[in-house]
Amino acid sequence: GYQIQVNQATVNGAGDFTFDTASAEGQAAIKFIKAGTYEFTLTETKAGQTENGYTYDSKSWTVTYVVNDNGGALAVAEGYPTYVQDGTTVEPSATPATNAVITNEYHVTPTYFTPDAVKAFEEDAKERPEPKPTFTLTLEKVSATPPVAPTAYDGCEILVDTATTVTDEGPFVFAVEEGKGAIKFTEAGTYTFKLTETKAGQTENGLTYDSKSWTFDVVVTDTNGVLSVTTPVTYKQLDADGNETGETGQEATFTNDYQPGVAETNLSVRKLFPEGTTIDPSLTEGVTFKFDLTANDGAPMTHIDATSGNSVPVSPI
Repeated sequence: GYQIQVNQATVNGAGDFTFDTASAEGQAAIKFIKAGTYEFTLTETKAGQTENGYTYDSKSWTVTYVVNDNGGALAVAEGYPTYVQDGTTVEPSATPATNAVITNEYHVTPTYFTPDAVKAFEEDAKERPEPKPTFTLTLEKVSATPPVAPTAYDGCEILVDTATTVTDEGPFVFAVEEGKGAIKFTEAGTYTFKLTETKAGQTENGLTYDSKSWTFDVVVTDTNGVLSVTTPVTYKQLDADGNETGETGQEATFTNDYQPGVAETNLSVRKLFPEGTTIDPSLTEGVTFKFDLTANDGAPMTHIDATSGNSVPVSPI
């Protein structure tokens, strides 16, 4: 009583499936040659399977046609076809579905990224005294442009937003879980982040923290449901006002300076002659005696002038 002329339909993305009726010379997918009630089953190819991130719909649909013979002319009865998804019950009073809805899920394999940052010191900061402080960085989001995202950051999550480094030069360390990273990406797109040193621009105990920050773009691509980060990642330095300095690199470098404060002390020196020595004051009047104050390491100090019997304050050293 019928002939299936086209048994497959296709669709790209969301939308209506299209049966390739061109192969049936313009005829419909089903040809009825006799009145009656007919049932067909629609099932998505690869039903229930997952491939390249897509999970194909495991549910099928029963499609029912009622065909009437109206004086030798066959016609599909009004209200048909009807569509019922397998496993569902349709109440008699319910409005029947007018099409079959095939639903797919898409899940990607996430990817992770951890920024590269190092600590450096100016030459005069390398011999700073103990105890040496531990340095900390803060990681934050700046902007993002995923191709499809309800909000700017639906496609990524910062799992670890701070990094610490040992007290001397070396890499900053993000305390990430094994097999993961500081940032988790669940959607392809371009994301921008910024690294800033805690206490940026401040001076504490002679140590000046780096006032500059670094931004970097992370480009995430989706290849058949598997996300990956495009490398290498380039870091751009910003000055304290947030303007690019023109310096770039494959890692963010934070440099500190150390300038200890000035310590001052005073000396008092008196010129005397040996006890019992009598010198006519006229002989010493106007006579100035000098001595040099020299550091143990040989660095020259101030020349001091003193007259007999006088105490002379020495300039602060």
